[in-house]
This record gives sequence, structure tokens and C-alpha cells, in this order.
Amino acid sequence: MHETIAQVGTVEVDLAGLTFIDSTVISTLVGAHHAASRGVDLTLVNAAGQVRRVLDMTGIMQMLGRVAELPPVAI
Repeated sequence: MHETIAQVGTVEVDLAGLTFIDSTVISTLVGAHHAASRGVDLTLVNAAGQVRRVLDMTGIMQMLGRVAELPPVAI
């Protein structure tokens, strides 16, 4: 993720497929936030259920400040 952040101006992290996150994911998101603070827009999308609760409780959602909900994709 850090390589991508270094190369682009906007990064959206789609969490739709996640049902569980642990300290490794939280640490990765904090590291991405620090890397993105150099002029890159970092946005989490589709954080729901238990994943959203963990991100809210740990302060990650508030720290990032950019959270979006993508519309559902028709299959």
C-alpha cells in the first residue's frame, strides 16, 4: 500500500470483503495514514459491521477523516 500511496494522489481502500480485522490491519492503516499525510487523499470505503465498530472504537475512522460509502455494485 505504501508504494501505491507514493505513486498516486488518491487511494481508496475498499473494506467490503472484510468481516474481521486485527492489530495488523489497524497498524497498516495507521502507517498508510502517515504516508498519505504528504498530500495524498486516503479514503476508506465500505467499512461495515464488526469492521466498522473496530475502526470506530480504535479511532481509526476519526483519524483518517475521509470515509466514504460506495454504492452497491450490481452483479
